[in-house]
Formats: sequence, C-alpha cells, structure tokens
Amino acid sequence: MNHSATPVSQGFLSSRRAPYRAPAALLALLIVVAGCSKPGPKDVVSGTVKLNGQEVKGTVVIVGSDGKEMACPISGGKYSIANPPLGEVVFPVKGMFGPPGTEKGQKAEKPKIKGPAGSMILENKDTNMGVEPPGRYYKKETSDLKRTLKGGRETFDIELRP
Repeated sequence: MNHSATPVSQGFLSSRRAPYRAPAALLALLIVVAGCSKPGPKDVVSGTVKLNGQEVKGTVVIVGSDGKEMACPISGGKYSIANPPLGEVVFPVKGMFGPPGTEKGQKAEKPKIKGPAGSMILENKDTNMGVEPPGRYYKKETSDLKRTLKGGRETFDIELRP
C-alpha cells in the first residue's frame, strides 16, 4: 500500500504563502476604507469671541474682498468657519437679537413668550445667555476686525471692545 501524501485543501491560508496573505488582505481593506472617507475642509478659521472676558452670543460673519459673506453662529463663545474666503477679510459680529440700539455690550435678556391674559407659556431657562456685541461690530463698514487669511487652519480669537 502506497501511503504517499495527498494534497491538503488549497484554502486561503493553507499554502506556503499563507503568512503573507492575511496582512496583504488587511492592507488592501485599509486602502479601500481610506479611499472612501471624505477629507475635512482644507481651509478653516476658528476662534473665540469675547467682550470684557465674557462669551459673546450671536454670529460671526466673514466678508471677503469680493463682498461675499459667510456666517457662523457663536456657540459657547467659539466659532469655526470652513472654506472661508482667502485674502483680506472683515469680521462683523452680529448679536442674537439684531442690531443693538447702543454701543455698549449688554447682557441679552431671556426671551419670553406670554400666552392669553399674560400667562407664561415659554421661558428660556438658560442663565448664561452671553453678552451682545457692541453696535460698531455689526456692519462690515464699521467693524475694525480685519485679517488676511492665507489658507490652512487658522485661529483668530476676537476680543471686542465696549
């Protein structure tokens, strides 16, 4: 009786090249997954907005030299704008409740809505409403917040003056 060796099943990992197949398959999978993910924005400008050390609530606007505007809400005293216009820009800062009537930053009042016969039906319980920006920052013509954006990730912390 001849007991010669019979070939073993030629599965994925059952050959002399088996030690190389698993890493190669893993590498191929990583390349496919990496190729499917979308990259983040190339250009981002972000920072904080404060008045007398207090967080400002409202909106940061970037106005490019071509007049195009991009806006971003201020959240927790911070803003971040992806793909802003590059070059010389102006940063108007607008309050939550429209143009202020005075030049002094004021604590934003809690919005209230009254129902029939003066009954309260909604009240914003947020006690940290932030401060409104001074009026001179509201328009691009009167805001002195100017900067030249060069691209990439840039930080521009804004400290407003009363």
